[in-house]
Amino acid sequence: MEDFSTVIVCTGRFVEACRSLGLKGVSFHPLHAKSQG
Repeated sequence: MEDFSTVIVCTGRFVEACRSLGLKGVSFHPLHAKSQG
């Protein structure tokens, strides 16, 4: 089986919930979006 990462886009609220549950092996990185204007 190959070793690969999965990317899931989620809200800050989801990140807080995962951290409060103490989940292991999960990392979060901010996703910066361009503003259209």
